[in-house]
Amino acid sequence: DSTALAGCLRGPARSLPAGQSQPLQSGMSVLIQTTVGDVTVDLNVDDCPNACRNFLQLCKHKKYNNCLFFNVQPGFIAQTGDPTGTGHGGEACRWVGHAPVPGRAHKIAGDAPPGLDHTQRGTVSMAGPSAGSARFRGPEVGSQFFITLSDGPHASLDGLHTPIGQVVEGLETLDRLDEAFADAAGRPLVDIRIAHTVVLDDPLGSPVAAPPAPASPPPGRPVAESVPERLRATCGGPGETAAAGAAAAGDQGAAGGQ
Repeated sequence: DSTALAGCLRGPARSLPAGQSQPLQSGMSVLIQTTVGDVTVDLNVDDCPNACRNFLQLCKHKKYNNCLFFNVQPGFIAQTGDPTGTGHGGEACRWVGHAPVPGRAHKIAGDAPPGLDHTQRGTVSMAGPSAGSARFRGPEVGSQFFITLSDGPHASLDGLHTPIGQVVEGLETLDRLDEAFADAAGRPLVDIRIAHTVVLDDPLGSPVAAPPAPASPPPGRPVAESVPERLRATCGGPGETAAAGAAAAGDQGAAGGQ
């Protein structure tokens, strides 16, 4: 059901400003370990409860482990969260939102509170559908998300995608993503992946229908990935080996948040 997915977002390049991002007043934090470094994200639970609950469950259930950053636009965004690596895959957690529709990738209604936009570097946002393909009034979300790499305004993103949080630690990792050499389609020439996600604080808890969180999969390609593998990132961050070594502790932390 690729028509209902964001695909590769595009926008104008902008210069990266200096300065530390300010944390949101939220009650949920997630550590995202990548092969070029870590970022800590404070999530805006109060304003975006639907999208935040979905993102949290995807993190707890290791749906993001090993996913590629398949679309990096310098000075704009770094996009990930699609297990196929194509920009046309991924879905919301099937125990979040309405009942899944057989034969269709599961999507849930996002959140579009007034005042939330993509003006700050390090904004984490759930990627909405391509134009004209939404099933809900307002934003809808699956599993794909992106992080803005520069301050805005980014008017092309506002209203179509759900800004769920803010990077509060790991701005140097955003620098490495922004500096990655990429092909004409925006895919880095050296594969950059999410190695592991750790839920640090979760006031929402898991839905009753949620199954127990599984153990982390080993480093490698997701089963659904359908793009050619490229070189692996080996420097600039913890790397797959270090992140895999921390997975046991991360699993325990994520399970404790349920």
